[in-house]
Amino acid sequence: MTAEAATTASLSNLLTHSRMQAFRTCPRKHFYSYELGLRPKDTTRPLRFGKVFHWGLDQRAQGVPAEDIYRAVLQMYRDAAQPEYLSEHEWMVEAYTVATLLNGYCWFYQEEPLELVQTEFTFRHKIRNPGTTGISLVWQAAGKVDKIAKLQDGRMALVEHKTTSQDINPNSDYWRRLRMDQQVSHYTIAAHEENYPVETTLYDAIRKPGIQPRQIPEVDEEGCKIVIEETTGARVLNQNGTSRQSADKAKGWSLVTRVESPEEYAARLHDDIQNRPEFYFQRMEIARLESDLDEYRQELWDTQKTIQQARHFNRWPRNTQACLSPFKCPYFDLCCQGIKPSRAEAAPEGFEFVDDVHPELSEGDEL
Repeated sequence: MTAEAATTASLSNLLTHSRMQAFRTCPRKHFYSYELGLRPKDTTRPLRFGKVFHWGLDQRAQGVPAEDIYRAVLQMYRDAAQPEYLSEHEWMVEAYTVATLLNGYCWFYQEEPLELVQTEFTFRHKIRNPGTTGISLVWQAAGKVDKIAKLQDGRMALVEHKTTSQDINPNSDYWRRLRMDQQVSHYTIAAHEENYPVETTLYDAIRKPGIQPRQIPEVDEEGCKIVIEETTGARVLNQNGTSRQSADKAKGWSLVTRVESPEEYAARLHDDIQNRPEFYFQRMEIARLESDLDEYRQELWDTQKTIQQARHFNRWPRNTQACLSPFKCPYFDLCCQGIKPSRAEAAPEGFEFVDDVHPELSEGDEL
C-alpha cells in the first residue's frame, strides 16, 4: 500500500458521521472506503432497504398518498437491476417488505402532530478547535438531516428516521445507546450552524420484520392437503380411502408444500403490523445538553486530526476485532489475501473505484 495508492482524483475532506464510524471501527476499512474510494459493486440489503424507505418517507412529506408510495416502491424494484445473488422471489419479497412497512408507517402516523420546517437538507460547516477556536484548514463536517419540525409544544426538533433489525421496545438497549450516539450531536450542531434553534431530536425508529415467507401446504381440487410417500412419491391415504393430511417423518410421509408468494407474505405482514404496530414503530426524544455538544466538538476536532495524521504517514492499521462483528466487513477477504488495491490498477473482483465517496449527500431515487 503506497502513498500513491492513497491519492484519488477527488480526495474528500468531508467528515460525515458514517466516515467517522468507519475510521473508529477500523482505520484500514476507512482507507479502502474513503481514501481509495473502493466500494463493493453490490449494494447490501440493509443499505438498500434504508435508502428506499427514506425515499418513501420523503414522498410522504411531500403529500404523496400512501397507496401511491406503495405502488411506486414496487415499480422501483421491478425496474431496477436484480442482484445476481438474489432470486426473483427474494427480490420481490424485499420489495413488498419495504412497501408494506411504509404503508403501515403511514397508517400508524396518519394523525402526525408535526409541522415540518425543512426536509432532507445537506450541510457542510467548519470544524473548530474548542480550546483555541481555530478552524481546520483541511476538513469540514458534513451530512444530511432527515427533517426539522415543530413539535406540538412549539419546540423545534430534528427528526431522524432509522430502520433497524434491533429491538426498539422503549426499555431496550437500543434507546440507551442513542443517549450517547454521536450522530445526534453531529446533526444538532449542524442545525445550530444553519440557524435552526433545535432543542431536541425526535428519533423515529422503524423495526424491520422478523417474519419471513413460510411454506404453505399444497391442496388438491377438493381443498385437502397432499401427503406423499417420500420414496415412491405416491399419495398417502387413510385406511378408509380418504386423503391423509398430516405428515409422519417416522414413516417417511411428507406434506407437499410451496413457498409463500411475495403477495401472500405481504398480506400476512400487513396483518402483523396492524395487530402490533408498537413492535414496528417507536419514537422517542433524544436530548442534548450543551455539555454533550461541547464534548462532541472535541471528539470531532480530535478525529479529523487523527485521520489527517494517518493520511500524512499513510498508516492505516487493521482492527481485527471488527472483521466479523457485528457483520462481516466487505474488505475482509482483501485483508486475508494480502491484496493491496491501487487506483493505478483495476479494482479487485467484486469492487469498483468511485469518485464520490459520500453518495448519501447527493443520491437519487434509483436502487
